[in-house]
Order: sequence, then structure tokens, then C-alpha cells
Amino acid sequence: MSNPATSSIAQGAKQIGYQAAALLHRLMRGVKPTKLLNIVPPIGVVTRKSTDVLAIEDSVTADAMTFIRSNYQTNGN
Repeated sequence: MSNPATSSIAQGAKQIGYQAAALLHRLMRGVKPTKLLNIVPPIGVVTRKSTDVLAIEDSVTADAMTFIRSNYQTNGN
């Protein structure tokens, strides 16, 4: 809905659904949950236009972002 489209986190909905179904199954059999919180780690980042340097209209800022993206893992040499 936003312009540019915003990058987001993939939540692992399939795994969340499996765990929820398993919990419901245990509850329906009368088994009490052993823990109150069940964490499902995210799958990863879904990159969209907001992460794209081309979405930045200012050319100086776009150039800076390109440089940072290309060099962020170097040690400055």
C-alpha cells in the first residue's frame, strides 16, 4: 500500500500454523501446555522497492547508499 513498496520480515506463517494446530490438538486431548510462549523465528527479509537505491530521488543520497551497500563489509582499506 505504500509507495515505494516497503521491505518487510517474512514471518514463517506455515511453521506458525503447524505449531498452532499441534497445540490445538494437544489441548483438545486434554494436555496442558508446557510453556506459555512458543517462538517461531522469522524466515528472513523480503526486499522491496524501499530497499532499492533507485527509489531514492536525490542522486547524491542514492550514490552514497550505493557506496555504503558496496563497501559496508570492508575494513576501510
